[in-house]
Amino acid sequence: MGLFDLFKPAWQSYNLDEAIKAVLAETSQTKLIKIAQEVPSDMVRYVAIKKLPNSKERSEAFDKLTDQSVLSFIALKDDSILAYSVIEKITDQSILKEIALNAQYVGACTEAIRKLTDKFALADVAKNARYTDNCSHAVSKIIDQSLLAEIASKPGGACSEAAAKLTDQALLSKLALNSEVDGVRIAAVNAEALTDQALLADIAKNARDCAKNSLGCYVCEVRDRAVGKLTEQTFLIDVAKNGKFNLNRKQAADKLTDKATAQKVYADIIENEDDNGTRCHNGSRSGGPIVDVGIFTGIYARCSAMEALTDQDELVKIAKSPSNKFKYIKVLYSGAGVQTSRNDIECDFRLDAVIKLTDLTLLADVAKNAENQDIREAATKKLADIKTDR
Repeated sequence: MGLFDLFKPAWQSYNLDEAIKAVLAETSQTKLIKIAQEVPSDMVRYVAIKKLPNSKERSEAFDKLTDQSVLSFIALKDDSILAYSVIEKITDQSILKEIALNAQYVGACTEAIRKLTDKFALADVAKNARYTDNCSHAVSKIIDQSLLAEIASKPGGACSEAAAKLTDQALLSKLALNSEVDGVRIAAVNAEALTDQALLADIAKNARDCAKNSLGCYVCEVRDRAVGKLTEQTFLIDVAKNGKFNLNRKQAADKLTDKATAQKVYADIIENEDDNGTRCHNGSRSGGPIVDVGIFTGIYARCSAMEALTDQDELVKIAKSPSNKFKYIKVLYSGAGVQTSRNDIECDFRLDAVIKLTDLTLLADVAKNAENQDIREAATKKLADIKTDR
């Protein structure tokens, strides 16, 4: 070190730590401006800039920052708008990826993703970025189907957004059926590219339930959406007759043009569903209608099927059945915004069937031959009421 170096200001020291310490201790705005504009070290310049208020001098000093390693440090570690501002000066794709993944300032992450063009770097960000929105932003820039499939196949990141961008129908079907992530399964079945009727029918028949707490429901949006996208009657009949889940069988039957087949499906659901659980309701407002709030799939499928069943022969079969499996508990709640009262009512699909019977000959048959006394009495009373009305 020459004699002249002994008289240099501390902020010009070749020892970076000493130079930074000197800048941190400086309180004079005039001296800080001088340091920011004249210091040879970009790192020391950055420290001075941080201590300056927004001004023309600060902007001029910022423009002099060129060292890529310092710019990278600022983008990664600074928690202010400076982290965002330096991104424009960075061109290295590997550095941009590192910023997109790990920057403290979320705006820096977003800006780094905007400048990323390397598809593999974008895929890495889509899977591993700290912020969910940045994962999604990265996926929005990816068109490579193999990379999208890779992102969609692994939980985390923007896997659902990646699934929504896929165009391979077989892959979409596989994800809808087998992904561990409900969001991916829903995105896959919702994808515009998935139109193959055979694949949709397979999903409607076989997709497993969504987690009850992930969507706040007891039905499977994946199967529900698959049925909604079915248009060909052959596949709708297949789902209605052969599906594993009665609620989706009922939904498929609702879309059948062959109403006789639909009626047989409704009757089969009522007769063969094992769930005799509860159907819960809650009043949406004081004095307002009772509406469904928490519906167990099985009993709801049976209740919905009964609402749709009009075939008189099928109704008679149900009404005359001796089985107690047709009994169920309906739990009614009413109140203004809260569950203020509850009434458990024992119901019977056989009684529901009697209510829907309109054929007098069949009603008379039930009144005479039903094995359950309550059912016989209900049919007898209905016959008497009809005669009185006439």
